[in-house]
Amino acid sequence: MRMAQTYRRKLEKEIAQLRADWSFYSDAWKDWCGSRPGDSQYEWFSSLTEAERRKEIQELCDSINEQTEREEVEHQEDLAQLQTYGDFTEKQLVAWGCL
Repeated sequence: MRMAQTYRRKLEKEIAQLRADWSFYSDAWKDWCGSRPGDSQYEWFSSLTEAERRKEIQELCDSINEQTEREEVEHQEDLAQLQTYGDFTEKQLVAWGCL
């Protein structure tokens, strides 16, 4: 009986970790792609080991960070280019829909 309870607690812990990992991955995926992953992606993700899930989450986060950095560089380049046409502030350019 005690072994069954120990196994059950371990299984519950693993399920809770899978849910937490999936929730984070799903949120990150939505940030990256604009929509949540589908059922087939969930089935794939849930078949991974915890280490594989951590690796996938890290790779997705790295991709998001790289994209964010590129967007920030592009934003600064656009700002510099638009400011060559006049003494405009970033706030003005954003308000006018230029940035």
